[in-house]
Amino acid sequence: ADGISQKLMADLATIGDYRVQIDKTAFTTGILPGKVVSVRVEEQQNKTYLDVEYRSHTSNKVLFSRQYRMTTSNLEQVLRQSSLDLMKALGVQVSTEQMDDLMAGLPKEPGLLEMLIQANHYINQPDPRLFEHGIRLLEKISAAEPNNGYISAELYIAYNAFSALNPALELNDNTIKIDNLSQNLTEI
Repeated sequence: ADGISQKLMADLATIGDYRVQIDKTAFTTGILPGKVVSVRVEEQQNKTYLDVEYRSHTSNKVLFSRQYRMTTSNLEQVLRQSSLDLMKALGVQVSTEQMDDLMAGLPKEPGLLEMLIQANHYINQPDPRLFEHGIRLLEKISAAEPNNGYISAELYIAYNAFSALNPALELNDNTIKIDNLSQNLTEI
């Protein structure tokens, strides 16, 4: 759910005028946001579902709620449709071309897209071992799709973020990897 939440947030921030923020803990004190989107992945009867809910705290009403059945083979379709549905619920006008742009660069093989979502979760964790696991997942995707500029850019950013946040914990040959990716990105 974390990786999917990040994708939905990025889509909304790219197209809409909303300020988006991921919050993994429940608000218990302070000022509550007026409206909240919750994203959950749940298992029910051996099937996986993505639940997206948009709720107003001021009226305590659910403004949008949808459940999407997810499989490895329909993950791209679910990401696209959930993003489109959420933007419509938020009143954000989005064209087919804009949706195509938001989906550009995602791996085409279903297993790789699932891996990308997992990688996005791990590279946003404070634990260096989990972060490094996310990098390893991105490296596997990059090896399978070496000409994918989006994946190369994600990996380049992850390498640099890891190095900046963990100067004492260098990835093996990290500098060489960053330089190679930088060169590949300029060629793409």
